[in-house]
Amino acid sequence: SWRMLANVPVPPDVEPRHLSEPHAVALSDGRLVAMYRYQKQPKSGYSQAGESLQTESSDGGRTWSVLRRTGIHGYPPHLIRLNDGRLLCAYAKRLKGVCGIYAVLSADGGKTWDLKHEILLCPSETSDLGYPSSVQMPDGTVYTVYYHPEKVGGKPVVMAVRWRLPTETPTRYAPVEVARHPWVVLNEDCGCYLDSVERKHPGERVTPESGSASGEVFEEKIIA
Repeated sequence: SWRMLANVPVPPDVEPRHLSEPHAVALSDGRLVAMYRYQKQPKSGYSQAGESLQTESSDGGRTWSVLRRTGIHGYPPHLIRLNDGRLLCAYAKRLKGVCGIYAVLSADGGKTWDLKHEILLCPSETSDLGYPSSVQMPDGTVYTVYYHPEKVGGKPVVMAVRWRLPTETPTRYAPVEVARHPWVVLNEDCGCYLDSVERKHPGERVTPESGSASGEVFEEKIIA
């Protein structure tokens, strides 16, 4: 059974009816960090613009801080705590010119997010994509699953990318290099390596190969 535990305070400039799809993660000290998708629907039609708002709890979810803006202009947020204690938030952007799957890191328990070093996991030419979900693998790489059409205008499929995190905040980032087919994102300067594409038939079971510490690219796969 379930019972009502708490309400999350909302600031005056946020309309609660536009909040949805929350996700939370527990920190090593027991605190909870949660994010909400916040997206308005104007009279002219549904807007693809949106952002992720954040709240925290230090008492097991009984009380929460007032929702605040994070500067993350993407949604819906998916949070995980990495082995080194950093937080990872993955999300989608559906704005023309910047569509894709993205990730951003926090080294201070969600107090700030390193938006200057936003990581582009999957560039796209369509806004029909999103809902990433990540897990850190035993070798330290991150496996992020999301939906995306196999080709623009095509039927959406479940896709995944395995990538390596930067070990520390870099002093500069090189531009992301993108090849359409196969999709390859290689950013040597920040230490982020994405997979070269290995296509799998829809529904075929995929077991990611173990990555190595030498920094070669891994695989992006269609898994459903």
